[in-house]
Amino acid sequence: MPKDKNIYNIFARIGKTEFSSLASEELLKDLVYSINKNKLNPQVLLFQYPIFSFKDRKNYFYYKGGQNTNYIFELPSTSIKLIRDIIFIFQILYKSIKDSNKNIILYNINPIHLNLLSLIYKLINYHIIFIHADGIIIPKGFKNIFNSIIVFSDFAKKFYQNSNFKNVYFSYPTITTMPIKKTNDCSKSISKKDIKTIKLVHCGSISEYNLPSDKLEKLSDLCLSNKDIEVIFTSSQKKIPDYFLKFINKSPENIMFFGNLKKNDLEKLLDDASYGLDLRDTTEIKISGGTDFPSKILLYIKHDLKIISSRSIAIPYFLRKKLIPFESIENCKDEFNVTFDNSIKKHIQENSLDKILVKAIKARK
Repeated sequence: MPKDKNIYNIFARIGKTEFSSLASEELLKDLVYSINKNKLNPQVLLFQYPIFSFKDRKNYFYYKGGQNTNYIFELPSTSIKLIRDIIFIFQILYKSIKDSNKNIILYNINPIHLNLLSLIYKLINYHIIFIHADGIIIPKGFKNIFNSIIVFSDFAKKFYQNSNFKNVYFSYPTITTMPIKKTNDCSKSISKKDIKTIKLVHCGSISEYNLPSDKLEKLSDLCLSNKDIEVIFTSSQKKIPDYFLKFINKSPENIMFFGNLKKNDLEKLLDDASYGLDLRDTTEIKISGGTDFPSKILLYIKHDLKIISSRSIAIPYFLRKKLIPFESIENCKDEFNVTFDNSIKKHIQENSLDKILVKAIKARK
């Protein structure tokens, strides 16, 4: 472990169940390596608190933890509900007292964490940077706990700003990549004469929130009446919900589920695709808080795909206006004029998580 006084500790619960997505874990690992490779930045360490399924009984009751790399550690954990939340917070407290650096960054919390933090944060003797990827909106009464909040949702950012939280930042759930090549148009050039099959691809978590049944049925109707359209699903989840498996089993042949693809196979699939799909349920987003961002959109943009989306208000308008509304999906054979220019990719990189986190850390000094 580095011995620099300018070290910030990131604490995050990481799902290890069969329904868990790898997205958050991979994002945080990339975040640590991206920041630490620049020695001029404050250095960050990642402490993961793994949560296992009851089927993995040995690790479910107690997991001893360990060190993965010089910058990534796994805390001892239990997956027993309530107990795991209490132990997680008190491990953070223990490290903040034990370590002279006392710099904490939290990635997502639940109501139990929030109430425990409200009781002990004065003992820690400073405020916390909170990366709010999804979950509950923090009520106004708890705002003094956090020195800075980084959100992945434009809707959540506006809520916190209107509630007078200090130092609210919007970030995309991605890490800075290579410089953008200067071109006039970063989208694929698609002409009707070149298209034999229209491929619509959905990547990422599968749940009734990310893939509502009504939208799946509409995709099924689309493919039944258009044999030259293919819909392909892929996900890193080990366990796929029953409702989706039933849908696949009764779907027409031009709707396919490929499961978890190797990186090269996923890249090829996206390079061959015509559209990316973002179909999450947005009907109650203002009630639920709208805190999460559909990260699959960033993957689609990386591959210069046009995107058919439910256009959540969590997505900044600058990007949202470039998304094709799901209600127009029947026109996917004709929708060729929407483009992502370099300003979109530049906007995403300027608001990548590594850049925004370093900005939030430096603002504390």
